[in-house]
Amino acid sequence: MDIAVRRIMWGKFINAGQTCIAPDYVLCTKEVQEKFVKKATEVLKDFYGENPKSSPDLCRIVTEKHVSRLSEYLKDGTVAIGGDVDVSEKWLSPTIMVDVPPESKLMTEEIFGPILPIMNVNSAYDAIKFING
Repeated sequence: MDIAVRRIMWGKFINAGQTCIAPDYVLCTKEVQEKFVKKATEVLKDFYGENPKSSPDLCRIVTEKHVSRLSEYLKDGTVAIGGDVDVSEKWLSPTIMVDVPPESKLMTEEIFGPILPIMNVNSAYDAIKFING
């Protein structure tokens, strides 16, 4: 899991999630989610330090309007990591959301920012069913 989490964190948060190839979400069981969030916390500290806002390795969001749009997504679940917003500085910390409903904007619209939703499934079959749905 360590390598997978590190690679997902890199892919999602490079350029503050403003890339077309960034992961959109994570599907996993509740048990795996706990381990994933714990490891993601470690990895993000390794990447960006204790204060990501001052990290030279984490860029800003393209516009204040985009930050405002992204900050609305924080209402679509529970913030497990991050969730810090500063619109005037075009800043949104690397954020992982849990308890995200499948019909939420986080799961139905393009995020294009540093927010990674985790949606729980009971099995690999349920994950495939969601992806194909």
